[in-house]
Amino acid sequence: MEVILSFLINIIDKYYHQKIIFKKLKKLKLKVVLDVGAHKGEFAKPLSRILMIKKIYAFEPQKIIFNECNKNLNSIKKIKYINIALSDRHGLKKIKINKKTSTSTFSLINNNSKWFRFKNLLLGQVNNSSFLRTEYANVTTGDAFISYNSLKNIDLLKIDTEGHEKSVLNGFQKNLKNNSIKYILLEMHLGCMYKNYNINSIDKYLKKK
Repeated sequence: MEVILSFLINIIDKYYHQKIIFKKLKKLKLKVVLDVGAHKGEFAKPLSRILMIKKIYAFEPQKIIFNECNKNLNSIKKIKYINIALSDRHGLKKIKINKKTSTSTFSLINNNSKWFRFKNLLLGQVNNSSFLRTEYANVTTGDAFISYNSLKNIDLLKIDTEGHEKSVLNGFQKNLKNNSIKYILLEMHLGCMYKNYNINSIDKYLKKK
């Protein structure tokens, strides 16, 4: 079931969802991109084919996934694949590793969520959680990364972090205030799977900035 589910999700993402997004991105004259929650490069690799793109900094905190994909992704000249997470602070943070690794998360899980139960069922975990273990990941803020690498402007900040989006945004406060980030592409969740997660608060935060 897990293999079938992953295959269907990837097909929908590649030939429908991603196709629509990339059609718009090609019109934006992007040069420097931060891909927060890069996983195996599902977003970074096709993005690197856009001629105007100069550099993609792709962040993936999961150690096993990073080790599997590091050689392949860093062989693409435009991509810098980095085994670190962006958040609202520096240090170490526990990440919950899911059976479907693209949905691993730093967020607290709402075990009563209907979507969470349905997802467990699809992944063959009828009576158990689809989260297999936790591990510590290195985290820093977007502001610190931009400053350390002397990046003047970010054309696109893409965030897909399974409920951790607000913390990622909080780590970019200085650059959001300075308007040095031109576009933000952010995934929001409707399934009430994560505790302390509120779409409206993210929306208000972005409008305020």
